[in-house]
Amino acid sequence: MQTLGLAASALFAAAAAQASESRPWRPQMVPRHGPTEVQCFCPKASDLQWDYGEGKPGNEIRDGGWTITEDGRVSSKGVFNLLGGYVEYDIDISRTAIGVNSNVYGVFPFMAAGGFDAQQYCDAQPISPVWCPEMDFVENNGPVAWTSTWHTVPGRVPNGTRNSAGCDEKGCYAARFYQPPFHYKAQCTAREPAPVIDSSRTYTIRTSFDELTGDMSVTFKQGATTVNMAGDSFLNDLGSAPDSYDRSIVKQFMEERGLAMVSSLWVGWVPAAAICPSYDATPEGSSFSVSKLRFAGKLIRGSASTCPCSA
Repeated sequence: MQTLGLAASALFAAAAAQASESRPWRPQMVPRHGPTEVQCFCPKASDLQWDYGEGKPGNEIRDGGWTITEDGRVSSKGVFNLLGGYVEYDIDISRTAIGVNSNVYGVFPFMAAGGFDAQQYCDAQPISPVWCPEMDFVENNGPVAWTSTWHTVPGRVPNGTRNSAGCDEKGCYAARFYQPPFHYKAQCTAREPAPVIDSSRTYTIRTSFDELTGDMSVTFKQGATTVNMAGDSFLNDLGSAPDSYDRSIVKQFMEERGLAMVSSLWVGWVPAAAICPSYDATPEGSSFSVSKLRFAGKLIRGSASTCPCSA
């Protein structure tokens, strides 16, 4: 997850020219898993786990999803190669307050055997004990705004890192607004692009990965309304979109390690904080729920219950 503020001007920058793909840093990995044989998985409660927050009031894991209230983090026990596939779920953020970060994302942990657990956790932020690529399917600012983000290289672009055009710890992100509950309608100083997803109602998110390139696309769907983010919808603070190098990182880590799904609720950073400010945000009273969780891909390690693939 991102833990740094976003410049308001960068949130909605126009797509810039593709940056140079010549990068000095390369992961030294040899893929051990062949082409994806797509199979569908609908995790039961036993296939999910608490990294922290178990037993707190309002926290619940159930077949196909979970509810996190005020604090907690859930993860999948299985890790997946989702090239040529997707992860999809329904999400309800209507009970979150502005300034509260509710999220669902994927990381690529190193695992010799067995299922994923909190001791193997990694992400793309400097506070993580171990770095790994991180793909944020959704990070919310309460019910008013969200970002979806690539993190494929270590370091931070504006500070002169080794990867001047990469999706670093701050990431290549697509930022959008929700149509929020009535009492938040005047909370943001701008709403461009115009919001079309009503955060007072449940909606569906599908994150797909191209089998050949590793390219990530994120689609929000609510009734007949669809918002799709792909390609140069995602930009870093220098205006660069994910390029073939960033895509190759996703593809390589997906094949070599597999993606573990993680979801949490916390306070400390939210997207669009300058445009949709909160004052002394607190998680007290906030909760969100995920349901109908489904993976389409290949289970690499760990456990996940199979189910028929939907059309």
